[in-house]
Amino acid sequence: MQLASSSAPGKLYLAGEYAVVHAGNPSLVIAVDRYVHVRADSVDNVNDVNNDCNKTVGAGAKQWRIISEQFPDTVALCGRSTTTRRLFPTVYTDALSFAQAAAMVADTYAQHYTQQTITAALTIASRLQSDDGRKLGLGSSAAVCVAVVRAVLQAYGITADALVVYKLAALAHFAMQGNGSLGDIAASSMGGVVYYRSCDRTWLARATGLQSLLDSHAPAQQRLEQLATIDVYAIVQQAWPLLVIEPVRVDPTVHIIVGWTGSPASTKDLVARAARPVEPAAYQAFLEQSAQSVDALRAELEHPQGAGALQDIVAQLRSQLLELAQLRDVPIETPTLAAGINAACAQGMAAKSSGAGGGDCFIALYNSGNANRTDNADSSGKAESTSSAGYVGVSDSLGKPEAQENSRSLEQVYAMWKAQGIVPLDLHVSEVYDA
Repeated sequence: MQLASSSAPGKLYLAGEYAVVHAGNPSLVIAVDRYVHVRADSVDNVNDVNNDCNKTVGAGAKQWRIISEQFPDTVALCGRSTTTRRLFPTVYTDALSFAQAAAMVADTYAQHYTQQTITAALTIASRLQSDDGRKLGLGSSAAVCVAVVRAVLQAYGITADALVVYKLAALAHFAMQGNGSLGDIAASSMGGVVYYRSCDRTWLARATGLQSLLDSHAPAQQRLEQLATIDVYAIVQQAWPLLVIEPVRVDPTVHIIVGWTGSPASTKDLVARAARPVEPAAYQAFLEQSAQSVDALRAELEHPQGAGALQDIVAQLRSQLLELAQLRDVPIETPTLAAGINAACAQGMAAKSSGAGGGDCFIALYNSGNANRTDNADSSGKAESTSSAGYVGVSDSLGKPEAQENSRSLEQVYAMWKAQGIVPLDLHVSEVYDA
């Protein structure tokens, strides 16, 4: 019997992708309409999947089973402690570790509200890859965490707002990856376009008891086991220091197109390289400049001043990333990325790499005409706010701009991209999830 069905969108960074790794620094992230889907089905007993688990929790014990269409020969299992009623990993696999962590965290949170315990089989189907299975750089591990959290809570009949979903998925993702800003979690949890300032992850590591494991580079399985011991509900209920998540109301005249290089990049490795302590004064200057440019881009997206302003701001963001690449010896803008960005800029667009760079995707933005503003609408938010009231923007235009005067430029850009082996992606901004 099906207990739940959920989904979570992938993401693309518009700006601030490296600076946001440092707590309190801002970024802009888009949730896109490619999704990870998770189905939860009830099971009587899933021990027949792997008899080795009987050694851990005993024959006949009911367990959670996690499988993925992407890894058909792999299974992860979680048993339930008879004393704490919490899930813990009995069969661990790297490929499904993020999903396993998310299931454990969400189930522990659910136990605060109910005496019921559920045993289910989670099936994951991802649409964040290309047709031939290659990674697009849309944040698949984050979307998996969010979709699994939603499915587990739904199976228990628990309604949680987008911020709670974010915090639960962030706990799981942080434990497994150990670095990163968790901005992709924010986008997948909230949907739409978000302005995101990362929380203090030193505080988060201490609150979860993960600090020593992260400092010692403990194996992911040990960090997963630590998740089975933390007070999830108490951590979720706290205000997370420095965390800000706000909806961005993008003017409908702003359009964004996306190019994919076909070359995957490792976000974790690139972020780790960029975090090396080299020339701290220059790096601090980068953080300050990035924050100013991100805030300027948000203002321009919400209340466009014209194509020139958009181009100037995005050019500043690109220049800042290139300076960071040189400072920290990180290959953010590959030759293929540069060719695609330059092709868009040659047609009067504003363009830059998206995310960690080193491959994957880049974005190009342009303004199709006079802004259709509603200046009396309140698009502001508060720290930890997830309100989406009044959201309008690029949801109908990302990848499919309608302004006829731009069609020729777009055709030229796409032709130049294809000549470089770059694939234009048909993406749109995702739905906004209820706060």
